[in-house]
Amino acid sequence: MAATLIDDVNDIIGLVKDNETNSVFRTDMCEVKKSEFGGLGVYAKEDIEEGTSLLKVHKSILFSANNCSIGNLLHEEGIGGMLGLNIAFIYEITVFKEKSFWYNYLKSIRFLDEDGVLLLPPSHWEESDKKLLRGSSVDLLYGALDPEVEIQEGFEIAIDLSIKWNQELNLNIPEGFLDVNITDIDDIREKLKKFVSVAFALSSRVFEVDAYHENALVPIADLFNHNSEKTDVRFVSVFDVCAECGEFGPCKHDEIDEVAEEGADNDEEVQEVEGSGNFNALVKQLEEEVEDRCTEREDSTMSDETYVEIVLAKAVKEGDEIFNSYGDLNNSLLLSRYGFAYLDNKNDMVDLSLQLHDVVNSDKKYQIRLKWWSDVGYTLYESWYKLNREEAEKSEGEEEDDDGEDEDDEDDEEHEEDTHEHEHEHVHGEGCSRDHGSNVLNELYVDFDCTPSRNLNALINILSLDDNKYDKLTSSLEQDTETPPQFVTTIFDTFDQFNTSNKAISNTNQNIKLLKQLLQLKKPHPLPTNKTAISEHQLQQVKTLLQNENTLIRNMSTKL
Repeated sequence: MAATLIDDVNDIIGLVKDNETNSVFRTDMCEVKKSEFGGLGVYAKEDIEEGTSLLKVHKSILFSANNCSIGNLLHEEGIGGMLGLNIAFIYEITVFKEKSFWYNYLKSIRFLDEDGVLLLPPSHWEESDKKLLRGSSVDLLYGALDPEVEIQEGFEIAIDLSIKWNQELNLNIPEGFLDVNITDIDDIREKLKKFVSVAFALSSRVFEVDAYHENALVPIADLFNHNSEKTDVRFVSVFDVCAECGEFGPCKHDEIDEVAEEGADNDEEVQEVEGSGNFNALVKQLEEEVEDRCTEREDSTMSDETYVEIVLAKAVKEGDEIFNSYGDLNNSLLLSRYGFAYLDNKNDMVDLSLQLHDVVNSDKKYQIRLKWWSDVGYTLYESWYKLNREEAEKSEGEEEDDDGEDEDDEDDEEHEEDTHEHEHEHVHGEGCSRDHGSNVLNELYVDFDCTPSRNLNALINILSLDDNKYDKLTSSLEQDTETPPQFVTTIFDTFDQFNTSNKAISNTNQNIKLLKQLLQLKKPHPLPTNKTAISEHQLQQVKTLLQNENTLIRNMSTKL
């Protein structure tokens, strides 16, 4: 799945190994070659034991907004995170090119396909191509076809900064990216797309490293492909470092902070004292000392805290591809964030919000109950749920500790801020939902095992209650909305009881009948057949996502 070409691999390995940082990639144990899942992957050349470090890279080699050719300029502007990384990448490959320490690595990161077509997230596809995913979970659960305001704002910031740096520092404006003709709408659109395409390419490779680098590119580490069901490695980094200089442990910035706090506490006194200028002078002196210290590259400082590592979380066999994981993500998130999907993804789900909307609109009784649920019941149910679940999760956690089932938890507690899995940023968070005007109609889906989401389960229950129970429920709440009576608590308990036999909804004929009705209304998605503006690779990923969702729809009806 990595878009790097095989011809670039030696240059990338050379960047890591050919320097004085003692960085290591275990080419004696593993190799980079074409993956059966597409692109490149990392494979074991021999049986390798759990705990083996396959990659150890000094943080000075990482590429981030703070560790790049324009790092000082971005820092002065307060630009970091993914926006800073995006701007830094563009300057590195267009302005600095071969003069850049990271150029041979960065040029391997592709944002164009083999035919020169920009690889874009679904939110920036043409409307005709977005139609391929209308009605899918990409659209209904995550709103991932909607315009992304943040990336548009980031593009405008990047243009303004490039003009400013050109005028003040005579720094070239990145040609083909930020040299925008503001009178030409087509030029603006085309360069916005290139800006988005770069961000999309970087988002699939970025690691959360530490408080200084934040989101960074880690050479070679980004060649390990994703597989949430077979995660072989973990990404290790000490996160708790100085956000100003990257130092682990005490540094001069601690002194600056202490002096600054003292100055703030005594602000009125300082203003009255004749020699108050000494405070600012001291701060400036400390900052200069920090700058000198941070530019030193001494071998003695190269402790484990100054490296990131890829470590085997379990043993692998000779010939196996070695996988990392982006997390337990469904295809909708994988496609919108990273540009790929895969068949039989057990994290997938089917959205039923439109079908529920149709069913409710066809029945007056359902309309009345939905209105009551929206106005009264849902808020109360949410409060009840949070209160009960917090207590349940606490009890479950105590049981796990007693049983000793999760051996890694102890290690995680010991190194709470040190070890991070491969994490990625994107506009749409993992739990975000499309705004239907009310939280009541959010997250109405059935998962891979035919288990309804909590919201769908509760709503189906309220719609399916017999009239006597419904009347008793609503009248009880009208009398006391602050503290639900025992009867209401009992009803809410049934809303949240999942049957482990795959018939996860409360086991009444009316409930099952309603869920079946929703699934029957959910029609399979038509697979694309005509030529599109998106790349062949992306079109294949769309087909994979829709095929998987269609399979779920068919299988769910047989499970009830």
